[in-house]
Amino acid sequence: MGRREKQKEENRFRPDIIICTEGEVTEPEYLRKLINHLISKNKFPKELKHKILIDDCGKKTSPEKLFDKAEKLQSEHKPSIGTFIVFDYEEKSSKEEKLNANQTINKTNVPESIDDISNKKINSIISNPCFDLWGLLHFQKGGFSSQADVYKNIKKYMPDYDE
Repeated sequence: MGRREKQKEENRFRPDIIICTEGEVTEPEYLRKLINHLISKNKFPKELKHKILIDDCGKKTSPEKLFDKAEKLQSEHKPSIGTFIVFDYEEKSSKEEKLNANQTINKTNVPESIDDISNKKINSIISNPCFDLWGLLHFQKGGFSSQADVYKNIKKYMPDYDE
């Protein structure tokens, strides 16, 4: 590798964390706001804000496509902490979609704690029934059985909320 290529490689953006989401707005926006909140409360190092790559892979992206995109980004950037895919499980309504989701989950690491995060495998973060539940849990404790139930309840706190 020549000197210029080596310098280019050293200057390339290298995220510590990669997060691929199936949502175009809600998931990336929530995650960015959560990161900013954690930084403001000194729960997250400020410099990490610029070391997180959040990639929305489009609305209704299959877990398999999400996994493929995450794998590509992981290979390209080699994050030091880990690569994550975030998707809704309940949205997968047909048997084929659930089978696809389950096959993807089986290819990933599903961490139960921070100590379980892998920087070699893709890590799954699965929302069930849906990602919007994360926001609702700031106002109200669990007990939501479906996506419709989450949307109905979240509108009590955020009347203009758009699914």
